[in-house]
Amino acid sequence: LAWEVGPLGITVNVVCPGFVWTKMAQDLAPEFAKYYDVKQENIDEFLKGFDPLKRISAPEEIADMVVFLGLTPGGGAVTGQGYNMATATMS
Repeated sequence: LAWEVGPLGITVNVVCPGFVWTKMAQDLAPEFAKYYDVKQENIDEFLKGFDPLKRISAPEEIADMVVFLGLTPGGGAVTGQGYNMATATMS
């Protein structure tokens, strides 16, 4: 898509946040624990195990990347990129 719309001055990027500690994620934590057969009190540590930094991302961290990409004048020279926000997949 970046190649298709680039000549029009449009940038195309994707932010792949992985697991983010939102209200929805907190509400689903008991289901994650049940699905992965982990004690509910250990779910935080279990989920951190999927992250190379051994932590869970905060929504503000993802927002910072989105704001950077959205506010760069004219889109800047960044296009056709995918940004994995540290967390690996849980599959």
